[in-house]
Amino acid sequence: MATISFIKAQALSNDFVIIEGNPLGLEKIQHIAHRRLGIGCDQVIFFQRSQDKTVMDVQFFNADGTEAEACGNGSRALVTFLALPKITLRTKTRHLNCIYSNGMAVINMGHALISDVEALILSNQVGAWNGVDVGNPHLIAFVEDIERIDIVAMGPLLENHPTFPKRVNVSVAQLQAERILLKTWERGSGYTGACGTAACATTGLAYAKGLISDSMLVSQQGGDLLVTPTEQGIWMAGPATIVFKGEVF
Repeated sequence: MATISFIKAQALSNDFVIIEGNPLGLEKIQHIAHRRLGIGCDQVIFFQRSQDKTVMDVQFFNADGTEAEACGNGSRALVTFLALPKITLRTKTRHLNCIYSNGMAVINMGHALISDVEALILSNQVGAWNGVDVGNPHLIAFVEDIERIDIVAMGPLLENHPTFPKRVNVSVAQLQAERILLKTWERGSGYTGACGTAACATTGLAYAKGLISDSMLVSQQGGDLLVTPTEQGIWMAGPATIVFKGEVF
């Protein structure tokens, strides 16, 4: 029986199965991601090396088998695994310039594109929602007290709202002096301990609104990311670790 080699990695408790090669089918991806029947992960990442050894073609798949356009934590996990000083990840929507130094992956995720979203009134807990794209779609609201927001209850309703035919990632954020507190419900994966693209989208939105002017620590359940908005794009820096490697049937 043929086997497939894989790497298990995590970034801020967001966990991934990394496979070199072409993407597998829907049912196989779902099986790999299943925490009881397979390996278990938030996303499955497939990458292929180009003729240029510093350029990789990358595809991300959620636990439900649907494809994601981008994944910040997954990108850092892959860069950590490859351990090349400089590398470009060619994703479905963007080319990401990455640096790996002293065990830390730093990635330019590109610019945050802000869009208008029609009024969504599902709860008195949350104010205005903002649409943000950083290679994948996000719906973000700034709140006064993030601990009062039940993202697990609210997330699925907004993820599958008719306004978003391709579904959307949902985040609530609380601004502090030099820190952003963040909770995210990820499209296709549910609540996760951290989301790198949500951290970048939220920081980019705050920067565009004039709420911040410099780097911010984005704090999520899984840990902190340092996110820096610049005119050249949004830089994200944070840890990732390789947990184990193995083979799956």
